[in-house]
Amino acid sequence: MDEIEIYILVFSIISLVLGYYWSKKQFKLFCKKAENLGMLHSTSVVAIESQLNKYSFMKLGHSQESSHLFRTVEELPKICIFHRKFSEGYADPRWDIVQHFIFVKCKSLCLTKIQMIPKHLLHKTGPIYRSREILFEDDIEFENKFYLSGVNEKVIKEIFTEKLRKLMLKYSDLAFETHNDGFIIFRRNVLIKPSQIQQYISYAQCIFEELNANTVTNP
Repeated sequence: MDEIEIYILVFSIISLVLGYYWSKKQFKLFCKKAENLGMLHSTSVVAIESQLNKYSFMKLGHSQESSHLFRTVEELPKICIFHRKFSEGYADPRWDIVQHFIFVKCKSLCLTKIQMIPKHLLHKTGPIYRSREILFEDDIEFENKFYLSGVNEKVIKEIFTEKLRKLMLKYSDLAFETHNDGFIIFRRNVLIKPSQIQQYISYAQCIFEELNANTVTNP
């Protein structure tokens, strides 16, 4: 091993160690911020695991692992943030994906099956439903960024109002899936920063309110 290789090895080890301690620090800050917001924390997602298993996005990749559930005390709706890790490769940590999922559930919702995927990530996930893409010819921006599909095009078009589409466009890498009385959203390989927890909770709340309003008019 020559001198350059030794430097590279040392640098790699230092980077790994610093990354480990940085992630530990961020997690502690996340827990503290969540506590200040009145959220409940558990190390596992067992409380909602059976509900999550109904979502196809939970089957992405392999070696899936969910942990550290943070949930609001408020039940209308119940908003949960949890840590999700999975791999898109085999025996290569470079293909590991670590991100936060947000799960929202409320009995007042009654949603048809919907999946929305950023078009630039479609090759990694693939559409859940073997139905054609649902298009909005009067909303080219949304149509160019997201692949929307589901089992009832007419109802989905009524649910995806202009206001909801604008909400979705806030993050061009947002993925969204519904199941009966709940939905999940996430951004691929994005972890929510401690300072962003309230921001994401409010964002999920806005999506819920729009879906809930449309659920009433589209039972």
